[in-house]
Amino acid sequence: MFAARKEIDVSERDADPADEFRRRAEGTNVNEDTLLATDYLNHFNEVVMLIDLLPSMPDVSADIRAWQPKGYVSHFEASGLRDGALAIAAYPYALESARAGLEETVEEINKVIVAGRSELQFNLELEDDAGVEHLCAELSRYLRHLIDVAASHINGTLPAAGDETAAADDPDPDDIQAAIDALME
Repeated sequence: MFAARKEIDVSERDADPADEFRRRAEGTNVNEDTLLATDYLNHFNEVVMLIDLLPSMPDVSADIRAWQPKGYVSHFEASGLRDGALAIAAYPYALESARAGLEETVEEINKVIVAGRSELQFNLELEDDAGVEHLCAELSRYLRHLIDVAASHINGTLPAAGDETAAADDPDPDDIQAAIDALME
């Protein structure tokens, strides 16, 4: 007459949902530690590739102008990638420091792309081929650096806080801004 009561395993009841996503991430493109996926960076790599092509193929400027910032979840919703649904579902459970670092870096990437493409368009309209080539090289270099930083957040491979050992070839953001400012004059 009375239904048997199912014993509840305390470890299941108190389990961290992130642990389930870490288990599901095994063998996928979602990092098991941070619960983030580097596939998101394809969104930025595509525009960097276009910037690299611009000096020799000015017609790609329309594609650069059409590029729009896209958030992590939005990217995976539109991507159709095999692990996209997992990347979306795991995002709220991602390692907080990694997610915050990624979001901060992506904000900087978006600002650089938006400002840079305006300057590129200005130089294209002036038919300043040398200026376009120089700006493309500087933008590409700095954006690649930022994408590497974003990948480090995603992969959980950033140096410990306070470790100031930057690679010798990492671009100085002040140099990039100076190059952009000089082109604006």
